[in-house]
Amino acid sequence: MKKMLFWILVLTMCVSIAAEVIAQEPATINVPKVLGWVTTNGLFPAISEKLADKNITVVPIESDNMTLREKQLMAAANKTGEIDVYIAWEAFQPLMKDYVEPLDDYLVKAGINLEEFKNKWYPSVLDQITIDGKICWIPIHVNHQVGYARTDLFTDPKEQENFKAEYGYDMPIPDENGTIIFKDKEQFVDVAKFFTRDTDNDGEIDL
Repeated sequence: MKKMLFWILVLTMCVSIAAEVIAQEPATINVPKVLGWVTTNGLFPAISEKLADKNITVVPIESDNMTLREKQLMAAANKTGEIDVYIAWEAFQPLMKDYVEPLDDYLVKAGINLEEFKNKWYPSVLDQITIDGKICWIPIHVNHQVGYARTDLFTDPKEQENFKAEYGYDMPIPDENGTIIFKDKEQFVDVAKFFTRDTDNDGEIDL
């Protein structure tokens, strides 16, 4: 079993939401565009077309992935107004805490029910897109790896008994769909360690 990775890419302001609260006078929205990245390549034409009849122009700020972090941090710290919407990822988000604006009011003005909106996301995603209980990021791309394991190991009463004896809590078991949901990363690591073993005592890990 390999360590599960979780990566999320988000925006500080969803352009389509912003369009609902911006006046109908000519306006531009400056948004970074990652060169060669399929998500922004697909996102820009779709948003630009949607906003065209609202007299709003989406201006791409093209950047390669390596310099995007520094470019956005400098724009935010210097308050240049160069960028209206920021593209971020989990390691970048904490660095922007002092620069982002909560989106709750914008969402409400756009006619979006906040509670229903929050319920669309997994708890781990919701934790990342909020700061002090306020929504500051809108996910546009959620990516994670999925691992597969033998469910018979998790449903074996002896394995469950041994796991609880070693770690002090019940081992997570598959639901009716065969899906195992871990409470947190620590629990995932406990289970991975527990099932990593030399089954035939030949000195090599078999499981």
